Amino acid sequence: MNFLDSSNIDDMVDRVSFAVMRRRGITTAFSYDEHFRQEGFTLVGGT
Repeated sequence: MNFLDSSNIDDMVDRVSFAVMRRRGITTAFSYDEHFRQEGFTLVGGT
């Protein structure tokens, strides 16, 4: 596994974002990234 692979970095950034948002009680994301919806967030600006 290459930890510098861009897909691994993107996944890590998403997971940190999810953790911070949950800790702060944020339930809505302005994003086009479906991973946020898959994790239970409401998307604004998404498809």
